[in-house]
Amino acid sequence: MVTEQEIGWLAGLFDGEGCISYTRNHRKNKIVTYVSFSITNTEEVLLQKAQAILDSLEIDSSLRSCDSGRANSKLVYRLHINSSAGIRRFFSKIPIQSKAKLEKYATLQPFLTNNPRSHTEAKRKRLARQYPALL
Repeated sequence: MVTEQEIGWLAGLFDGEGCISYTRNHRKNKIVTYVSFSITNTEEVLLQKAQAILDSLEIDSSLRSCDSGRANSKLVYRLHINSSAGIRRFFSKIPIQSKAKLEKYATLQPFLTNNPRSHTEAKRKRLARQYPALL
């Protein structure tokens, strides 16, 4: 059972350290848009606690170490929600306060499907009018 305190803690962690973004791939007259959700930090234990809360909320996630690529830098860890359904569930269960992150989530919601969204040229043009920053 997850407590309100744990949910508030996770909301604060995402507000401060989290990221929601997108990636586009172009393939044979189609654009595929993937939405990504992650929290990156140098403290693995912190992200393990966050992952345990996500597990309790039935949100699938993965935790990996990442090389920052800089000399003499600390090892960083990235907690990633693995599915569009998980990202939607996170935002329905966790009371995010960051206005910028809530706006970005609202903008990316049309791309949160169970499968990556593939667009023909006509769909791409329509979406480009609605979401010019994404396409």
